[in-house]
Amino acid sequence: MLIATQAYSQKRKKNDGCKFEYQKNDAFTGEYSQRINVRHHNVWNVMEFWQFNFNKVGNDYDITLITTLGYTVPVQEGDSIIIRVVSDVDGTSHFLTLYASENSDPIRAAVGSTAQAVEYGQYTIKCNVTEEQLKLLVNSTAKVIRIAVKQNTDKEISDGEAKEIKKAANCIMQ
Repeated sequence: MLIATQAYSQKRKKNDGCKFEYQKNDAFTGEYSQRINVRHHNVWNVMEFWQFNFNKVGNDYDITLITTLGYTVPVQEGDSIIIRVVSDVDGTSHFLTLYASENSDPIRAAVGSTAQAVEYGQYTIKCNVTEEQLKLLVNSTAKVIRIAVKQNTDKEISDGEAKEIKKAANCIMQ
């Protein structure tokens, strides 16, 4: 029993409080994968929703942005997400540009009464990232997400969400 307790505490310590959505090995390939996410949701305004999924499959990383936008045009491979970050070391601003790694169509939805419904799209934009890009997120404070699909759309990041993004980027590299 003492050995089990010690093994569990070591596992928790390595995890550093990371709350993964999942950690698993593929049943066919045996490849290890994990996901952790950071989410912003305003129940009063569906257009403010965004969620970052930080993914690791084997030795590869990606960040998938799930968000709502006021239009429904497809995402083309190469469309960009730009995250403005401020360095924790010297306070300088940097722009982390991530590119969509695949084409995707938004899920069409509407909000409001039948007579005055407003259509919007729920987008899933997958971007491959490097450890260097993840380290930039760990060592900086994220401020704004700019989604450049049809037009530039900015999504604000609170200080608390910026801390969660930092933590998630750090956790996914473990």
